[in-house]
Amino acid sequence: VVRPSFRPFKYPGRVIRTRAGFEKYSNLADPKDGSESQSRMIRTRSQPGSVSTLIEENDAP
Repeated sequence: VVRPSFRPFKYPGRVIRTRAGFEKYSNLADPKDGSESQSRMIRTRSQPGSVSTLIEENDAP
């Protein structure tokens, strides 16, 4: 469990610890209106041990 005071990212979501470091799963889409399935995931690769982000962007206009 990640403490509320520990926020190395600008976007809300889950932070998962992996061998490559921290991977951020940010849910920017609203799952209540079903737009989450229409989201486009963009992964920013980084060096091992550094921070990489996975951001969901809604493709809807």
